Amino acid sequence: MDSDMTKYCYQHFENAYNIGWNTNPDRIVGSEERFNPTFIEKLTAYCENPLNRDLNGKCHTIEIDGKKYVKGFGEIRIIDKKNKIRYAAPNMIIDDILDGKYIPPTEFIEAVLTGPTFASEEYQEFYLNYSEKNFWGETKEDFEKIVKALDLLEDFEGFQDYILDNNMINIVTPRGSLLNYAIIEGKEKEALWLIENGIDMNAFDGLELMTAIRNNSNVIAKTLIEKGIVTHGREMKENPLVSAIRFSNDFLVEELMKNCRNLIVTYSNEYVRDCSILDIAKRTKNENIINIVKEYT
Repeated sequence: MDSDMTKYCYQHFENAYNIGWNTNPDRIVGSEERFNPTFIEKLTAYCENPLNRDLNGKCHTIEIDGKKYVKGFGEIRIIDKKNKIRYAAPNMIIDDILDGKYIPPTEFIEAVLTGPTFASEEYQEFYLNYSEKNFWGETKEDFEKIVKALDLLEDFEGFQDYILDNNMINIVTPRGSLLNYAIIEGKEKEALWLIENGIDMNAFDGLELMTAIRNNSNVIAKTLIEKGIVTHGREMKENPLVSAIRFSNDFLVEELMKNCRNLIVTYSNEYVRDCSILDIAKRTKNENIINIVKEYT
């Protein structure tokens, strides 16, 4: 759940857009391509002062004078004043850029160039107030609006009016999107209303479908699939078909097998070799699931 321009949800949910978590394997920066030196200088300052340090974060092994070191494990935030949004990136993004492994979007480059420097008073105020109690960077006004919206989930009509009147359908809550929050809370009517009223289902890269599967919310999951929620089979852990199989949800296994053929993949990594969707199904020992998978493969 970390494609460029999707919402951040790695260590927590946050109203910030992902940048640079995945490299660009199909394109290498040629020697004729150069980035503005000011961009490199300003971005380096951010990367040298990371936040959200995490030993499971993105890192690189480097070699200096014959000795190997590991660097990274941190994140940065860039304020885009023009578009009034923030970007979340690993502090290793500068290495990927300089090594020619990643080319950031134009919007990100412009935000670094035109936004407040790391040492500026504006940025330091944001940095000091960046905490869980503020929903990771929200203003006091937006924080209060989010809290009220969540409270109104117990009052369907009041919830509808408040969301529409304040244009808040795509806010980020401590549990992700409003849709993700509603699914977790078992609010099926509210979740379906959000979908029908145009909530961005793909802001979190298809997370809501995974949540619906985990919560056995078949009606919501089917609606998301029909509405075209993004689905990924890149990794086993983010493949909704794998999740549906493991939760023995034969209804959703069939829905996904029929409608999301991109999820029928074979995995090979340090843990498995040539592991197909059928192999995963067989591990459940659920004959109904196994037969459904066989039917569509």
